[in-house]
Amino acid sequence: MHMDSKIVLRPINHNDLEWIRLLRNRNRKYFFDRRIIAIEQQKKWYQKLDYPFFIIECDGNPAGTIGLRKLHGVHEIHNVLIDEQFRRKGILKYAIGWLIEQYGGPMYIDVLNKNKSAVNAYKKIGFLPVSLRMKINDK
Repeated sequence: MHMDSKIVLRPINHNDLEWIRLLRNRNRKYFFDRRIIAIEQQKKWYQKLDYPFFIIECDGNPAGTIGLRKLHGVHEIHNVLIDEQFRRKGILKYAIGWLIEQYGGPMYIDVLNKNKSAVNAYKKIGFLPVSLRMKINDK
């Protein structure tokens, strides 16, 4: 990303659904729910979506997704995905900064501990590990 690259967060729309679905399916190993998402499942998710959800664009191209849910009075950053070609370029830091500017803090995010690159990226932005999520099986 060049210093003059323009990063924008815009609300998703119906036309984004297939791009989001394919991006998520390619990166499902980083999610707590690793199932392949079918077109119909994606449409149902979109119809039920009740929190702010954004496409992150870089120079007019979709670069990622990020959502923000409010749970127990705290904002949870949700469904973060940066397309492979846009990673390690400061886009995530910009997007989180924009969310904090628009919605205020505090904010948190759940990240799989084995996803070391994401854990390190969030630490670099300023997030601190606060808990460990455990489950009985890994399916």
